[in-house]
Amino acid sequence: MKILFISPRVPYPPTDGGAIAIYNTVTGAARAGHEVYLLSLNTPKHLQEGPVVPGLVYQEAVFVDTRFSFFKAVKNIIGGKLPYIAERFVSEDFSQAIERLLKKNTFDIIQFEGTYVAWYVDVVKKFSNCPLVIRAHNVEYVIWERLAENKTNPIKKYLYNDMVKKLKVLEKDYYNKFDGIASITFDDGERLRALGINKSIKVVPFGVGIEKFLHKEEVPKKPFTIFMLGSLDWRPNQEAAIWFVENIWPELSKAIPQLELHIAGKNTPPKIYKLKQDRVYIHGFIEDSLRFMQEYDLMAVPLLSGGGMRVKIIEGMALHKAIISSAIGAEGIMCEDEKNILLANTKEEWIGKIKNYFKDTEKYRNLGNNAGRLVENTYSNQVVTRTFIDFYKQLIIKKKA
Repeated sequence: MKILFISPRVPYPPTDGGAIAIYNTVTGAARAGHEVYLLSLNTPKHLQEGPVVPGLVYQEAVFVDTRFSFFKAVKNIIGGKLPYIAERFVSEDFSQAIERLLKKNTFDIIQFEGTYVAWYVDVVKKFSNCPLVIRAHNVEYVIWERLAENKTNPIKKYLYNDMVKKLKVLEKDYYNKFDGIASITFDDGERLRALGINKSIKVVPFGVGIEKFLHKEEVPKKPFTIFMLGSLDWRPNQEAAIWFVENIWPELSKAIPQLELHIAGKNTPPKIYKLKQDRVYIHGFIEDSLRFMQEYDLMAVPLLSGGGMRVKIIEGMALHKAIISSAIGAEGIMCEDEKNILLANTKEEWIGKIKNYFKDTEKYRNLGNNAGRLVENTYSNQVVTRTFIDFYKQLIIKKKA
């Protein structure tokens, strides 16, 4: 099968959730023997030089300046049809790159990686008649809706709600132009149907390459430690870290005096470094996330907003880690409270479950082992790739009928 992936970023290095999800998908398809092409926006935030993703037939990255512009943002609020966060990804240079590629090649499937490249569906349709798939990494309006709910500043609340309105229109109008939608979670699939999406929706979760977790170097675990790991330029992760340190940590650290909290993630903003509390350590970007996860004990994911699936939870489960998460953090993962994860939503639940865990960590050993088995059976990249290919075949048959 000849497949073109259109990506809002170069998915390399695969060190954050978005990059890992795209990287694993394109390399998984290539390893399965398919002819894979990758056309990416090359943004200042994730700038790369030269072909960097191994195993592909073709890859091209087109520079697009997506940096925030106050003037453009204000202009968008006044009269923009697309939300500003999506408008930044619209580029004539990228449209021309699509045109050049499609005039030289015929594909069996073209997959768009997320809402921010959905706008290019009209460009692609001018030059290709193959089935078009969009992969909903998140339902973007839900993320901003949850962020708006937690805002008390009336101006920010208004701006966030304006973003929600525009994202709903974008996701409804553009997703309905595709032949199929690959939703990363069941919940997101239901949200898209409720939004008015009337096209075929298939739930295809995030996949991990199990091999690297099976053959990892063993690293001693430091007792009485909690860690949080995720891209800290993503607003829901910032919100979660601040909430945990300000609301959970003071009482927890008093109850367990030897307990340490370690927070790491790329693009850590100054407000996270300013979270000064006893035994709270802010690491910033770390090169080896697997080693970091092994070095510390309990993984915490206290998300209050967000959407899609948390890649780091799947990776933590693959490492057989004990994990405690909010329901939003664990959303879309087929996990079960007290069996393969600990779920907590209120302040009291968070403090109570963490205290119970550190009273007798051996009692929770099966939690990590059960999580590992869940990932091996459901979220391995080979299983996910087969699900994608089966979905593509269905769409191809339907298109030809």
